[in-house]
Amino acid sequence: MSEKRWEKIRKKFTVLWIADGSTLEKLRKRLKVKAETTPKKSNLAGKIMMIVEVFTQNPVTVWYQENEKAHDQNWWEQIASKLPVGGLIILDLGFFNFTYFDILT
Repeated sequence: MSEKRWEKIRKKFTVLWIADGSTLEKLRKRLKVKAETTPKKSNLAGKIMMIVEVFTQNPVTVWYQENEKAHDQNWWEQIASKLPVGGLIILDLGFFNFTYFDILT
């Protein structure tokens, strides 16, 4: 990323993070892990949520849930408690929830 282009944003926010969730089975398929490396007739169980720092792409935190059908909004409380004052987090529409938007602001 062009440093000059993002300078104002970096100065305005204490952190700039991105959060996204994924089921482990979808992740296995996306990474094209061969089926023979996983147990037969079973899906990888669970879902992960990861927060990464935008500019360095370093992981900030990762959470796991056994329920692979869990909605991203299940992590709102953890995200809200982790985000420092003055921080900005980028989320997809799976997080759309005015109650938590109010909490973050």
